[in-house]
Amino acid sequence: MVANSPIADVELQYSTDSLFGEGLYQTFQLNQNEHHYTANLEPLQQGQTYYVRYKVFNSFNSMIPARVDTFRTRAYTLPSVRTDSVTHITTHSADCYFTLTDWGCDSLPSVGICRFSIPSGYINLPYTDSLSDSTFVCSLSDLTDGKTYSVYAFAKNAQGTAYSEKVITFTTIAIVPPTITTADVTAISYTSAVCGGDISSDGNAEVTERGICYATTAQPTTQDSVILCGSGTGSFSTVLPNLQDGVTYYVRAYATNGKGTAYGDQKTFTTTSYYAPTVSTNAPQNISFTTTTCGGKVLTDGALSITDKGICYGTSPSPTVNSQKISCGTGLGDFTCTLSNLRDSTVYYARAYAVNAKGIAYGEQVSWRTKGYVLPTLSTIAASNITFTSATCGGSITSDGNAEITSRGVCYSTKSKPTISNSKVTSGSGTGTFTCNLTNLSDGTTYYARAYATNKKGTAYGAQISWTTKAYTRPTVSTIEAQNVSYTTATCGGNVTSDGSLSVTSRGICYSTKSNPTIADNKIVSGSGVGSFSCTLTNLSDNTTYYVRAYATNSKGTEYGMQQVFTTLTYSLPSVTTLDITDIGCNSASCGGTIVSDGGKNVISCGICYSVSPNPTLSDNSIPGNNTPNFDCHLSDLSTFTTYYVRAYAINE
Repeated sequence: MVANSPIADVELQYSTDSLFGEGLYQTFQLNQNEHHYTANLEPLQQGQTYYVRYKVFNSFNSMIPARVDTFRTRAYTLPSVRTDSVTHITTHSADCYFTLTDWGCDSLPSVGICRFSIPSGYINLPYTDSLSDSTFVCSLSDLTDGKTYSVYAFAKNAQGTAYSEKVITFTTIAIVPPTITTADVTAISYTSAVCGGDISSDGNAEVTERGICYATTAQPTTQDSVILCGSGTGSFSTVLPNLQDGVTYYVRAYATNGKGTAYGDQKTFTTTSYYAPTVSTNAPQNISFTTTTCGGKVLTDGALSITDKGICYGTSPSPTVNSQKISCGTGLGDFTCTLSNLRDSTVYYARAYAVNAKGIAYGEQVSWRTKGYVLPTLSTIAASNITFTSATCGGSITSDGNAEITSRGVCYSTKSKPTISNSKVTSGSGTGTFTCNLTNLSDGTTYYARAYATNKKGTAYGAQISWTTKAYTRPTVSTIEAQNVSYTTATCGGNVTSDGSLSVTSRGICYSTKSNPTIADNKIVSGSGVGSFSCTLTNLSDNTTYYVRAYATNSKGTEYGMQQVFTTLTYSLPSVTTLDITDIGCNSASCGGTIVSDGGKNVISCGICYSVSPNPTLSDNSIPGNNTPNFDCHLSDLSTFTTYYVRAYAINE
């Protein structure tokens, strides 16, 4: 609106009511920009007709008439979107471009790409970047290589979601195993070789590992022996170490990417073979009783170091290093060994040997016989100075049998032909005459003895001799007749007249109620040595017959004297008389008794027994006395005018 007269103020009113009814319109104060007036009407309803009128005031505050305008707001619709292209396709990603051709509303809709694949289904992805207000790009990632995808754009506003009619289909680049060849094997030696490969294609994915796999069986894989050679494409090579000599190996180059592991063509090679040494054996020399000199020569080492060489030998043909052996160093060339500690007069076999990492080689076999020793020659000297437990004996050695006499002496036994396994006494070494004292012998025993001499050949014996040692005897003893025999005791003794050439260690009396008692029965010890002795036997039983013998013991044994017999006295009941009755009253009387004999034992009780019946006993009435030979008793509480019978009594032990 342009003002044609001075204008002081302008107002704008708008409404959906053409009559501008009360309360149905809005009033805005317009902003002046030079001679133009503007206003932003909001918020309006979409798809609605609006009526606009102006109120113009001049400087005199008079309103200048103005016209009424009409306009209709646009109605919201679905947005419109177009799928343009898919570019930058890789194994796992792609970029999809699309254009928003109509917003369908006042604000920018949500836009993006619908991606679908079978069997994954649909995935809605928002746009990644905006190239302008209407052009967008969506970067697709985490795709599967070699897979076909379909995409189309979408746009969403308050009215809903619209989709592009155009659907674009594309296929990601497929990853395949790398392309690799195996290089020829070179620099083949005993334990190593050089091999490699060439990767001409990475199969559309990074080669993360490459190398050589090898084995002694065909078509080796990375599960066999492997040597890594980095990553990426191109040529590579490596040394295969620690191989076995003379072995055929199979080799393939390999390369690994995200698709898997690819192998080159198989190559085959055989390592160079080591071989065992060659060795010769020299003839034996300086043959003696126990030693010989022998040797050999290592002619070739088999392309390996000679770690041991020497002579192996034994008493059986074809000896090996598991038999006896002497090591004589290492390396090529001649060697000599001295074999010692051999047996005399024995055939030995020997071979030179040499050892390298490949094995053991032997030279030809040689043999010889060592010089022979013989047994010594000797005689046995007769026994002398024979006693109860000892004797003197010896021998004479006239020949040592070409070997040193290391031991000599006398061996003896109670059985014929004794050896050094029996009892023996040594007497130095060397040849000549010697004597030995044999001790701790048994008396009265026949012994057999032989002189002996020992050299390397063995032990020789002189002729057998024999003798009998003097004999010890048991003591001689007699028994003295028993005396002072009583009820429980008796005196007995003996006399040791000979000790049998041995000390009498015990003597005494043995006794029993049975004939011929021994020290296993009752006994009383009465010292030691020879001479007379006596013993008192106690705790005997009365009226019993005893048999008695004196005894004497030395280390030879126990001897007994002649048997003596006695009988102990017999115990009896006491003997007692009854005294006359006195002081007879109505109810009492006095009586007593005299102990004539105690019967051989102490009287322990005495008194008067009485009854109205004849021959009263202790089971009737009784009154104790005072245990003296003569005793009195007073009877009381008797019945009047009653006849009583009375007897004295005595009891011993």
